Amino acid sequence: MNFSFEGRTLTIATMHRKETVLAPILEKNLAVKCSVSVGIDTDQFGTFSGEIPRHKSIIDTARAKCDFVFLKSGCDLVLASEGTFGPHPASPLIPSDHEFLLLKDFVHDLEITGAVLSYRTNYHQKTISDFEELMDFATSVKFPSHGIILRSCAGDLIYKGINEGRLLRKCFDEMMRSSKSILAETDMRANFNPTRTDVIKEAASDLVKNAFSMCAKCSAPGFSIQKTEAGLPCQLCGNPTRSALKNVFECKKCGHQLEICFPNHKKVEDPMYCDYCNP
Repeated sequence: MNFSFEGRTLTIATMHRKETVLAPILEKNLAVKCSVSVGIDTDQFGTFSGEIPRHKSIIDTARAKCDFVFLKSGCDLVLASEGTFGPHPASPLIPSDHEFLLLKDFVHDLEITGAVLSYRTNYHQKTISDFEELMDFATSVKFPSHGIILRSCAGDLIYKGINEGRLLRKCFDEMMRSSKSILAETDMRANFNPTRTDVIKEAASDLVKNAFSMCAKCSAPGFSIQKTEAGLPCQLCGNPTRSALKNVFECKKCGHQLEICFPNHKKVEDPMYCDYCNP
């Protein structure tokens, strides 16, 4: 079967201008023509600011976006992007950005993924009680190139997409009329967060790499890592650590799997990463 994407239209499911970073990479490498899902509300599947909670996993939410765009537009090649922010699994005190891309080909019933887990993020929030404190927060999160959200502590008032000094002051003054403190946080939408768009670029490159990774059994593209299993033994005590022991590659078309042991080219882990030797 010919799985080529060449010459096809690929619709990017976004309301936040992710196409500006995704389209050049996808068009150059996959030979597609990118369009945007204009007028289609992808925020209904969840918002970073919390007005609409995301009830599904990151993968299922991206899949729901693709299915919805296909239903509404009829485009049979759709890309959706999802991101999550929080403590890094390996370093809980450091924030991280997990970006996930799903390319769904409805003609061939095929899914190709791309993902990156990065320390590069300005994700942060803080309770603020005066404007000087707010300006310190703004500087720390790269304002005004990166947007800020202000919300009342009660959650009944919110200003999003603040990326200009006078607007920041205006919104702050408005909120402080009825409160002694407010919550300031980074606006993590792609069009207000260049640091995030850089990580999305990395995820796009990972997706392109996976698109050219073919299954040895059925020749479908997208043969990629679907699971990483921890357990690399400690060099000193031999107990399993949280470091990767093996990667499991899987074809999303036929289900063929391949296990690659010692993916980081080492068979034991440094004791400093062992929960027994270095608790």
